[in-house]
Amino acid sequence: MYKSKRQIEKRLEQVRYTHGLIRQFKGVLLSNNGIDPITGARPLVVNLSALLAEGRSVIQYARKEAKETGHLAAYDEFVKKSEIFKLFRRLRNRDIHEYTVSMQTTAYAILQVTPDSSPQANEPSSLDVETLPELAMCKKTRTEAKVVHTILERVETSEALVEELERNGQVELLQAVKSGEELYVKIAFEGNEDLHDICDLYVTELETFVAYGQANGFIS
Repeated sequence: MYKSKRQIEKRLEQVRYTHGLIRQFKGVLLSNNGIDPITGARPLVVNLSALLAEGRSVIQYARKEAKETGHLAAYDEFVKKSEIFKLFRRLRNRDIHEYTVSMQTTAYAILQVTPDSSPQANEPSSLDVETLPELAMCKKTRTEAKVVHTILERVETSEALVEELERNGQVELLQAVKSGEELYVKIAFEGNEDLHDICDLYVTELETFVAYGQANGFIS
């Protein structure tokens, strides 16, 4: 009979490692939009794709044991209620079967405008831009701006979408859809769009799930 605990432990090690690689990018603004100059790949996207696959394996290994040992009801009780699992399952399926899940980086800067003409009032905000080789050495964000990385999900083109854009007078988006351009929307979880915060929640949920599975007899 299949036992999932050891395989899940191995996968969780990979999850934690990949999660650590992803967290290196938190709050960091990269040159060349974070694109590796040799391969053209974006390491943050590569690591996110790996996390999607590794995390899904943890859940599937547990399901196999739950099904064989008659604990599927307990398994479903957790998995079907987990909204973060549902989100990452959808992203993983899109990433495997439809298109590469992408992301964007936004930098927010707060500027104080005053009538004061003193040098202090006119000092510019600073932005530190890192290169990929420097990333591992970057211990903390030194920029005065807030840098947020966000997961993007492709919008499926449909007649309903075209009608909605026409109704809302969104001319530029309507022209983009009609010309065949791909549209993307930001992914948010419980109102939070920060990729790192969402990944943190997912990894925490995976660890909670494993503890639950051990307590309920389908991870052994």
